[in-house]
Amino acid sequence: MTAESGPRSWSGRGGSSSTTGSGSWWFLRTGRVFLDHGFRVVVVSPDGEPVPIQPASVETDSCLMTRVELTDILDFLGRHRPELERPVALGDLLEGGHVDGVFVPGGYGPTAQLRTDDLVGSFMERCLRESTPVAAVCHGVSALLALDTSGSASVPRSVTGFSNAEERAAGADTWVPFLLETELVRHGFDYSAAPPWSCHVLQDGFLITGQNPASSEEAAKRLGALM
Repeated sequence: MTAESGPRSWSGRGGSSSTTGSGSWWFLRTGRVFLDHGFRVVVVSPDGEPVPIQPASVETDSCLMTRVELTDILDFLGRHRPELERPVALGDLLEGGHVDGVFVPGGYGPTAQLRTDDLVGSFMERCLRESTPVAAVCHGVSALLALDTSGSASVPRSVTGFSNAEERAAGADTWVPFLLETELVRHGFDYSAAPPWSCHVLQDGFLITGQNPASSEEAAKRLGALM
């Protein structure tokens, strides 16, 4: 399954508001990995709301992809629009049975909802306790902030995610509501990062984290191997 966020906007520092969502590149770069290996992908959001695509991720002048990649992604999104418009609510999924693995993609959407959702936190904690692999990449790693890490031996601590240096390079460090690297450290995680925009993936037990979009395919492959 892939865990997505539903909000289309968020409030940044200084009272600013911005349109957000999931980054489009995750669906092509990671979706193909899972589909090519024969996995059934179920799109999930905390409350079953439609999954918005972060507008900047489908603009060639501001997204981390080529025009050819963008054409492929728009085609991929078009073919999978029903899953994005009608995702499964997390509560319904929990009542419906077992999942083999969880992937939390990036985009600023997860920072607006997943990190504060108690159901997301308890679900991920249960997955890790039961050795169900969980992968999160870029700002999707903010979902780990929903975990109760106080005295929990089942929560791995070695993680990466979008770095403060990358936020500064993107010009986002002054308006995002929080810096992911700083918050992960504050919550007791052992954070590490590679130079900005390079592939960096960590695996600690059944938890896989990737630093940025360049890390998404490798993180998906490692998740597939564990599943």
